[in-house]
Amino acid sequence: MNNRLFAAGLAILAACASLLLPACTPGDGGAAAAPVDLGTVENPIRVVPTLDSGHAVTQTIGFAGGTITATGADGTVFTLAVPADSLRQLTRITMTPVTHLQGLPFGNGSDVTVDLQPSGLVFDVPATLTIEPATAIPPGERILYGYSDDRLSFAEPVMDADGIAIAVSHFSGYGAARGLMGDVEAARKRVGGSAEERITSEMRAIMQAARQAELRGESTNLASLLDPYFDQLQREVVNPRIEAAGQSCAAGRAAIQTVGSYAHQRVLLGYEDEAGDLVDELLETVAPKCMDEEYEMCVNEHIVHRIFPAYQAFSRQFSQRGIDNSPALGKMKVQVEKCLHFDLEFTLDTRFELDTRSINQSYLSYAESTELDAEVALSVDDAYVDMSNAFEPSSGPMESLKQVYRQKAPGCVPGTVSTWRDTGHFLAMQLITDPPDLLEGGGGVTDIEVELGLPSPTVTISGMSCAGVASAPAADLTGAPAAYLLNHGDGFIRDWQIHGATTDAGQAFVTATSEWSIMNRLSANASVEDVGIATLRHTPR
Repeated sequence: MNNRLFAAGLAILAACASLLLPACTPGDGGAAAAPVDLGTVENPIRVVPTLDSGHAVTQTIGFAGGTITATGADGTVFTLAVPADSLRQLTRITMTPVTHLQGLPFGNGSDVTVDLQPSGLVFDVPATLTIEPATAIPPGERILYGYSDDRLSFAEPVMDADGIAIAVSHFSGYGAARGLMGDVEAARKRVGGSAEERITSEMRAIMQAARQAELRGESTNLASLLDPYFDQLQREVVNPRIEAAGQSCAAGRAAIQTVGSYAHQRVLLGYEDEAGDLVDELLETVAPKCMDEEYEMCVNEHIVHRIFPAYQAFSRQFSQRGIDNSPALGKMKVQVEKCLHFDLEFTLDTRFELDTRSINQSYLSYAESTELDAEVALSVDDAYVDMSNAFEPSSGPMESLKQVYRQKAPGCVPGTVSTWRDTGHFLAMQLITDPPDLLEGGGGVTDIEVELGLPSPTVTISGMSCAGVASAPAADLTGAPAAYLLNHGDGFIRDWQIHGATTDAGQAFVTATSEWSIMNRLSANASVEDVGIATLRHTPR
């Protein structure tokens, strides 16, 4: 889609938002009174959690979703259920019970709270936090809250849940206290933060009040109560983010998240999904812009651990939206494969020694070097879960170099050794990463494992004679690759050191090196030594 046309379309949508607010018409200059005063908040609520780190639980959750449970010292059980396709990458989630939430302005002191990290984590599909307090809170007296940094807000209840259940769209902390929503009017006016935080907090307070009224047998029209807040959220938050979507990847991501969250909330309350086309259009423009930024970081700063998770996240979003043949997907795939390209250099020096001078005055030594250069390139089609084992096999020539053959034996004339040529193979590579936060940065490649397919050439000794009698040529020696396999037990290269600067986006990967020196004593008189270095250079295309 033409970017200028798209930008113009966004401006029209932001001005009228006809996809989201059907009542809006061109030329409508009026606006309903804002239900939430977005002026300065006097004495905003500030809370400080005291964490019970001894009862913290950490678990990695990916695209398939999962469940993580933590139990506080008092026996309160917190369970976070993350649905499939909610997270855009593998994520380490930590749940830490809170022993005390200083500054909480309501409740009778029996509040139960859990801290959720990483702070700022956003879910494409809301997770559900259930709380089973050690001391039960009556169903009609539950006040649900959340906090981000030190800012308190009201949390979104799962309206049809039997127990305490909170819809979690982002981290960092949530809890429940005992009380009535009718008694927290003063606290509702002291909720600070951004316009979005203040409006959505009040909407969630209304939902909780409606839930308490329902449990008392009273009826409410929740949709009519929330309509003015949806209108304000549209004007104050959704429209400005749509307008800013093309400015940067971060702005585009924020627009997609805001529109999607807004539409999802309306659908839960019985409205039709009126934002699907807009989300699709935003995704078609924002995803390539984000991938352009990732590719530039990869080429210019050697940040290699972010681009595949970013591609995977957008690819899954396209799939979830039913967008299968977008040109943007093809472009992003090429960028990933051009970024994740490396050159491998493998250099090896070996020496075989047989020293029987104390037995028969004989001595034999054979030293040899060899090298392998191979291309290491990612295939996106093979990289379904992560970058491991998704690099295409490649080959390169190997040969005997710098041969040094010495042999001494009474009455014998040493011969000469043959040379060899063969082919070595790069078979596979695993890049083990500390997952990045695509919004905040961090992470990097933490370990590497490379597998080679090495030949096993033999070296023939010819022209040797003892006491004037010539010996037949014999393949008595092994080439350097075979010596490596003998000493290491396989063709893997491990124990890498990664070289690159630490940046805001994470740890750079310019080169990685693995060095070794192994002396293998085969017997009291025989040994094989190999000394080598492998170098992996990031060479984006």
